[in-house]
Amino acid sequence: MAETGTPQGKADKAAPDGVTFLSGTAFETAAWQDPNRTAPPPPENTFELGLVMAGAVSAGAYTAGVIDFIVEALDTWDRERAAGNPRAPTHQVRVPVMSGTSAGGMTTAILAAVAHRDFPHVRMADSDAAATGNPLFDAWVNQIDWAPLVRLHEANRSGPPSSILNGDVLDGIVTGVLDDAGTRPSRPRVWLGEVTRVILTATNLRGTPYWQDIKGVANDGYGMNNGRDHQTFALHPPASDDRALPDEIALHAGAVGSHLETWAALGQWALATGAFPVALPPRLLRHRPGDRDHRIVVADPETPGHYIAIVPGTTRSDSTTDQTFLAVDGGVLNNEPLNLARRVLAGGDGRNPRQGHRANRATLLIDPFPAFEASPAPKPGDRALWRIAGALLATWKGSARFNAEDLLLAMHAEVYSRFQVAPVRGDTNTPRGPLACGVMGGFGGFLHRAYRRHDYLLGRRNAQRMLRQHLVLPAANPLFKRGGAPGGVEEALRDHRADHADGDYYPIIPIIPGTSVDAPEPLPDWPAVNLVDVDTVSRRFADRADAVLGRTLATMAIDGVGRFFLSILASTVVKRKVRKEVRAYLAKALGDWHLRDLP
Repeated sequence: MAETGTPQGKADKAAPDGVTFLSGTAFETAAWQDPNRTAPPPPENTFELGLVMAGAVSAGAYTAGVIDFIVEALDTWDRERAAGNPRAPTHQVRVPVMSGTSAGGMTTAILAAVAHRDFPHVRMADSDAAATGNPLFDAWVNQIDWAPLVRLHEANRSGPPSSILNGDVLDGIVTGVLDDAGTRPSRPRVWLGEVTRVILTATNLRGTPYWQDIKGVANDGYGMNNGRDHQTFALHPPASDDRALPDEIALHAGAVGSHLETWAALGQWALATGAFPVALPPRLLRHRPGDRDHRIVVADPETPGHYIAIVPGTTRSDSTTDQTFLAVDGGVLNNEPLNLARRVLAGGDGRNPRQGHRANRATLLIDPFPAFEASPAPKPGDRALWRIAGALLATWKGSARFNAEDLLLAMHAEVYSRFQVAPVRGDTNTPRGPLACGVMGGFGGFLHRAYRRHDYLLGRRNAQRMLRQHLVLPAANPLFKRGGAPGGVEEALRDHRADHADGDYYPIIPIIPGTSVDAPEPLPDWPAVNLVDVDTVSRRFADRADAVLGRTLATMAIDGVGRFFLSILASTVVKRKVRKEVRAYLAKALGDWHLRDLP
């Protein structure tokens, strides 16, 4: 799969009425950012749901399990309703947008590839197979592992190493998912609608420049650079018309494969959003000229009803034509891309109705690591240089992710426009967290398949409970009034009442009695202890570190004698130190997570 190569877009079109571009460039996408734009309401008896998948490193296995169950539940409901099952409610759900960051972005891309293709679902009884045919399970549980990540040499790459780990296995997984999807039987999914926006984030290491003129002695100004970036793909079902906006990349489900330019672009964005900085290699991406011209649109204070689109550039008249950039993990700056999905649902700066009796749209955030621990008061040792550097990086990241709107919504308990799935086990076996992949800051899932299998199955279990008890609306919501009639909820919903003390609530996505999704998803056993051979892992990681350091030294401007002695030092002292430290860290981390016997 080519690393770059963004498909050519359609020609720019005239600006919408009332929108002025500072550079004179214009096209219709600016209408999506109109501050006063409000999306039309969904069709009668239809609820719109945006899927949002947060960053998770190896715990993307959990997100994949949640998505697997949700897809199965929606497919089952559509099938039973079409067959006239009297226990299948007649309201409908549409998913017009899915957004993802990091591991969540990679899962979003996998779902996009098979969105209109048939694939089996993986339950506990099926989860020991080396190949299940389920792209979510196979990519996240069966195919990714620590061994290929520490291979000594990358294929088809020269020059200094760009990451501690070897990213070749990820290229293979992405290519395999796309090519496999193209061979699967077609299965158009009504609940995805006529077009689904697929949004992947990335951290743009070049950034998007903006210039602000300020009058003064030099008549100069100052520039700003925005590293938050994303790409929107417009996913169409088979044999449908192209409805992509000018800054979007059209994906047609009728033909999927890594050899197709648009799907290859999706694959590269998936690899970029999952490129954990330093650990995994950055990816080279490209925007088309004009793709970002509409992203900041503000009200024109001089002309009510008009808006100004602030175009990127180092000056007001300079919009950079070379759009290539290196990108890393989107979660560095935006780990929960709720706002990107919300803007598609609500339109511009519109708002989705939040009260239970009015809600008709919502985002569903799947977040394997929602917890946040505040930093403790400083201690004397925190003044050390390396501690200050670490604290500064954490502060930069936290500030970049800060969102005042999320805080405002969190103050209101009765908000039905945002829902969340997060991991819960319901026992006390895991004092550090419910996910086995949570060990080592989320990287631990790469150490053993059993960890990833556990989290995938827990994701299915949590999704089932979420749909039954928490992704619900009060009975007064018009969604449940058949044909809009005022006389109570339709009869088919009587079997689906959620157990709430403050009144009757009914699920947005019902689980149809007697179907496969109705069978209880069992709690998976916590993985056995001592599955990971810490000696082998630490030795192989030290070998990889030695190779990375050696190749780095080989490309540095050091004379031959100096390079020789540095190489000897790296291959003896440094390698031995790395192996010792990695082994000690692994042993303690696994022990703290009840995944290894402590001495």
